[in-house]
Amino acid sequence: MSKIKTFESGDLRSKWNKVDRKWFFVLKDVFVILTYGRDPNEYLKYLRRQNVNFIREWKKHVKTLLMPTTSGVQPMNCADLEGIFQIIQFISSPYIEPFKRWLSQYERILTKQRKVNRGKLR
Repeated sequence: MSKIKTFESGDLRSKWNKVDRKWFFVLKDVFVILTYGRDPNEYLKYLRRQNVNFIREWKKHVKTLLMPTTSGVQPMNCADLEGIFQIIQFISSPYIEPFKRWLSQYERILTKQRKVNRGKLR
């Protein structure tokens, strides 16, 4: 199951990962939203050169998942909510705080849904 969420003017693709039982979000979309539409690949290279801790967090939290795109299904770097919070701490952007608040609200909605779903399974 895939969905698109919208933060202000940017779309954030997401996908339910059955193995981890979590929603994962396309990191390319996160980078585009938080870096004013800069080339996400170039910004990622910049972050990797600037900070060793960024690389550690990336390796710890990022999974490659198949996501639907306009060109068909493609492998995309994705992270769950916890991973996004860890990775975006290295991005310098005025959108960081509003984006964190938006993600926190979304996280609360997901938590409520999980509790309801657990109750249905019993």
